[in-house]
Amino acid sequence: MANVQYKNLPFQEAIDYFKQKIILPSETWHDFQSEMHARAFTVAGAVKTDLLADLYKEVLKGVKDGVSIQEFRKNFDSIVKKYGWNYNGNRNWRTGVIFNTNMTVAYAVGRYKQMTDPDVLAAFPYWRYRTMDDNRVRPQHRAWNNIVLRYDDPWWDGHYPPRDFGCRCEVQNLSGKDVERLKAKEAVQTTAPDDGTYNWRNPTTGAIEEIPNGVGPGWNYNLGESAWGKPMAESAMSEWQAGANNWERLITDNYEDYGRPETIPLSATDTTPGIIAANKAEIKQIIEKVIGGQEKTYFYPAGDFTYSMVVNAEVLGEHLSADRSPFLVYLPEALENPYEIWLSAEKNTATGKVALRQRIIKGFDIGKGKGMLIVFQTLDGYMEAWTSIYMSDLKYLNNQRQGKLIWQES
Repeated sequence: MANVQYKNLPFQEAIDYFKQKIILPSETWHDFQSEMHARAFTVAGAVKTDLLADLYKEVLKGVKDGVSIQEFRKNFDSIVKKYGWNYNGNRNWRTGVIFNTNMTVAYAVGRYKQMTDPDVLAAFPYWRYRTMDDNRVRPQHRAWNNIVLRYDDPWWDGHYPPRDFGCRCEVQNLSGKDVERLKAKEAVQTTAPDDGTYNWRNPTTGAIEEIPNGVGPGWNYNLGESAWGKPMAESAMSEWQAGANNWERLITDNYEDYGRPETIPLSATDTTPGIIAANKAEIKQIIEKVIGGQEKTYFYPAGDFTYSMVVNAEVLGEHLSADRSPFLVYLPEALENPYEIWLSAEKNTATGKVALRQRIIKGFDIGKGKGMLIVFQTLDGYMEAWTSIYMSDLKYLNNQRQGKLIWQES
């Protein structure tokens, strides 16, 4: 893979994007559905927590500080030696894939954020597909050079670059006058082409995906849209928010697929509900008391990998209503020994933005043949919400037991 130059990096949008990624282990790059890569940092074959975390830190230096691939390779060698990692491929190829792919995507996603700023769109509503115009450009990508379409043309959903590993194509934003001047000088295509599709079978899931010709497997989504969401008119967003089922789950496996019990078991507890908080400040004080400080990280070992979740009193307190506050006393018991943890990748049905949420499930025996079922939900590794429900029907929360089962009570 050729080295890529990033003269405009670092810039804040690319840094913000890369920092929001969640470190997730994977045996292969296709373990996660296309859009999930917008939120997850994965390196095929890197399943140890510390190994993956160290690789992430080194790539972040490239995005944030502009370090070169040569520097990355030096540190890569040290990491490999430290963990005894037997990776596939030769050193230069593998480091190129890891470093250049992440840098290219961070740059493209950062540019998407800049170009979809409302003020920028008002002045420059047209996008132009551009290649590097050399002998390493893919033939199909070369055919897309100088396609000029409005930013909201559906063609960009499947063709916003990069479109494959090693793709160096970019998008240039233009004003209406820019487009007219360009037409006077060059051959410009202003209608979306129909290049056909091909079918690809995901070797991990077995699912058959229809992909536009010229787009690599796993790249058939708009990276910027998945990271930030596409721009919407305020009226359209309000109409969407009033509807139901606003998030589509990208992973539909459930407890049955993993051979888990249909009924969530109940754990004995001597804890009883606390007081109802009078305001947000009191809710945050209760959280700080039960977790022993402003913030606490909970760890869940799963083989070579350890998942983590952060409880921050300020963040969680803002999302909780007062009627939930009496049950905060159960938080340590539930988080220190959960029954299951599910990773759910969800796509916003209006904007296309993708979120990775973890749902932590626990059941408590409260006597009299009833149980209390608790679901904690995290977004980008931070707890953002939770639900506690008194239930005699212990199957009530089974619809939350969906996605990728990443931890289970032994």
